[in-house]
Amino acid sequence: MPDQKDLVDLIKSLRAVRRYADRPIDPAAMERILDAARWTGSAKNRQPWSVIVIEDRAALESLADCGPYAGHLADAAAAIMLVMDPAFPAAAYDAGRLSQNIMLAAWAEGIGSCIAFLFPEENHQRARALLGVPDDREAWTAIALGYPEDERATRLDRSPSNVTSEVTPGRIDPGQFVHRERYSG
Repeated sequence: MPDQKDLVDLIKSLRAVRRYADRPIDPAAMERILDAARWTGSAKNRQPWSVIVIEDRAALESLADCGPYAGHLADAAAAIMLVMDPAFPAAAYDAGRLSQNIMLAAWAEGIGSCIAFLFPEENHQRARALLGVPDDREAWTAIALGYPEDERATRLDRSPSNVTSEVTPGRIDPGQFVHRERYSG
């Protein structure tokens, strides 16, 4: 079993990275990320997913236009598109679990990541067509991957040129987060 403190430290250090170095992902690292993703738990072990690895620059740039918060895909070294089977009621929950495992496995390799949700529906359909996703599958979520551009890429940069939405740094107080037995407002 891995060292618990190291694992908790890894989880707590994970940051969304949207600025990437111009460097391809190491193929062995990508295989380890994909293997960790494959081992993600799912409701009743249905594993209602597959993934598409995208490294083609033109495809990444096209996907970047498929959501108002997907622009970082254009500069990523790669992206992993989650292809989900919507026939399972817990597929959305399982997609979240899969995303987190991909992001943590990438972070353990020194690779930054950031989710891109492809919407509205017309963008979702464009992404599905671009990637050849069958009609009975959904592809709403892509995870951009790349080595961080520099140390600042792993921290919240509040300079006016980098703030695109209000992001609250840090975490809420434990007293606001944890309730015991009943919600204590």
